[in-house]
Amino acid sequence: MVYYGIEALKYALLSIGIYFIGLMLTHLFAFRNERNMKKITMKRLVRLPLGYFSKKHWTAT
Repeated sequence: MVYYGIEALKYALLSIGIYFIGLMLTHLFAFRNERNMKKITMKRLVRLPLGYFSKKHWTAT
């Protein structure tokens, strides 16, 4: 009877560990994706001609 309790505890801890690793990996890739999107956006903004912003009549708030 004790054997089954130990096995259940072992698999429960293993599943928590696998869940934690998966959660950390998804966060890692999400933040990497966010960083890459920011880089691409900034590169595109830098390449825009300066007159683009004045033609749109945008004002700084």
